[in-house]
Amino acid sequence: VEMLVGGQAIPPGLLDTLGGAGGSMMSGFGGGQLLGPELPDGPIAVGTAWTTEVSQTTFGITFRSVSEHRVTATEVVAGRDTYRIETTTTTDPIRFTFDDLIRAMTDDPELMEYALGDAADQAQFQAAMAMLEAMDMSMDYRMDRSVAETTTWFDASGGVMVRMEMTSPQRASIAMAGIPDAGDLTMDMDMTMTAVMQLTTG
Repeated sequence: VEMLVGGQAIPPGLLDTLGGAGGSMMSGFGGGQLLGPELPDGPIAVGTAWTTEVSQTTFGITFRSVSEHRVTATEVVAGRDTYRIETTTTTDPIRFTFDDLIRAMTDDPELMEYALGDAADQAQFQAAMAMLEAMDMSMDYRMDRSVAETTTWFDASGGVMVRMEMTSPQRASIAMAGIPDAGDLTMDMDMTMTAVMQLTTG
């Protein structure tokens, strides 16, 4: 995909960076811990409860989720004695704008190199920013607070997750204005991500 402003191409990596931020939001960060919950120190038993928190920053935007875990039963799954662990993961709402992404690239040399290539320098970056400013484009991305529910069957003696089932509803919106050859765009996204994982060997 190539985008021209005044006959000059915007570096492809920069387009990837701008689009990638939105993709990161919808990638299931708030969907729970996909390989099973982070376990507490020490043994677990029916009734054991604990809390974990995950926080990470991508493209200058901080994602934060808190998971509440509880061992609710012992069950035999796939011939293994397992603990059934119920997890509720709450992810904070997220919002970022076009200006936030530009600021993140300005502040992070590694992100600038990813956007413009290994040989990127400040002059190239400023030229790319000038092209984007000439577009007079704006973007506002919002993701609502989300709550995911996960059930994990954990074989404590083998130290492996035997099965995991997860449901994660997500709602987000993006509003863009000043897109070359397209004008204004608004998208509302309402989706539910589901996943089932089952141990087959091990």
